[in-house]
Amino acid sequence: MKTRTAFCRLLPALAATTVAAAEGTRLENARYRLTVATEGAVAVEVQGVPVQTLTPEFTVMFSAREPGYDRNPLNYPLAPRTAIRWSNYEENLAALNARLATPELRELVGGQASVTADASGARTWAYRDAAGKVFPRVAGPDARGTTDPFLAGTASVVRAVRTTFAGRSLRWEFSEQPGFVPLPMPPASTVASSPDSREKRQNQEGTPGAQSKTVSGR
Repeated sequence: MKTRTAFCRLLPALAATTVAAAEGTRLENARYRLTVATEGAVAVEVQGVPVQTLTPEFTVMFSAREPGYDRNPLNYPLAPRTAIRWSNYEENLAALNARLATPELRELVGGQASVTADASGARTWAYRDAAGKVFPRVAGPDARGTTDPFLAGTASVVRAVRTTFAGRSLRWEFSEQPGFVPLPMPPASTVASSPDSREKRQNQEGTPGAQSKTVSGR
């Protein structure tokens, strides 16, 4: 079985201190302890806090068309004014209204929200307060799209098949995914924020044989 590998810097507070133990399945310092749990999950322990579990499962989104990328200046009761909307994807109208009717969304918007569509498909959002007064009514471009990124394309869920620690990095290995194309990346050791490191990385990217299938991040 072919696998792809991802390296991640985990918890800045952990990476910034002296590592007391790194045994392939455990990483700890004076404050944190990370242990590989069942099925590749990672248990994070810190004194005084319940154990937290990180599951290496990720949703990868793909859109064959431009999904749209707009700010949310007028439809603000639904999300902050700086929220992103994907204007070329719409949520099913019935599902959207059902979600807006849940107690969580009613509390979020401070009242009842509903969405209607005319014969052309153009949508109008109406927000009503406890007295039934509309505040505001949103139509036109700001009524289009969705703030849910998981609706903006086709979702593929991938989960690591193996988890280990490599030095101060968490290493996840993934099996081959249908339709995925591996992207060559520079070695994890070259990914840094300093100008010298960036220059070194650029030089390596232009050198045959210097690329690898490793993804690194902070």
